[in-house]
Amino acid sequence: MASPVTTGASRGLILEAEDTVGIAKIDGQHRFLASLYNNMMKILEGDGNHEHGIYGFTEFFSYVNYHFSSEEQIMRRVLYPEYRSHLFDHRNLIATLELLGRRIRQRDDGAVMLAKVIGQWLFCHIRIADKDLGWYLAVDSAFNSVDTAVVATAANQAGDSDLERFARYPA
Repeated sequence: MASPVTTGASRGLILEAEDTVGIAKIDGQHRFLASLYNNMMKILEGDGNHEHGIYGFTEFFSYVNYHFSSEEQIMRRVLYPEYRSHLFDHRNLIATLELLGRRIRQRDDGAVMLAKVIGQWLFCHIRIADKDLGWYLAVDSAFNSVDTAVVATAANQAGDSDLERFARYPA
């Protein structure tokens, strides 16, 4: 089990094979989120350039919103029973990210620590809530007459309205 977001010379957010949820689109987005998070942390911990910090945060924040929208569309399409709880988790992280953005813009020394807490949250969310979603999609598709094609279509269509904005990001 990877231990993400250590102090000083951080290893960063490391996702391993055991952290996959089994939906290629979501797994790819998680890997890209980890990359953006790690880039943001590298800037916040060492660069010292305020504008770079804002840019790194903005890229991460924008992609988190895109990813959450993508996941939420999948959950709605398959009538995921834990949708509200999962949505609540997403909204809480967005609120915390907004606080981080304010701290970065204000050059608050606590921004790095808050960013590390966000990394820990994201790691745990992927390992627990998103893995539960992946398990549900696999079991529901196999045993409860939700056609596998519906799940695949939901995953492929999730977030399509934002594709132009995030064309350089992995699907």
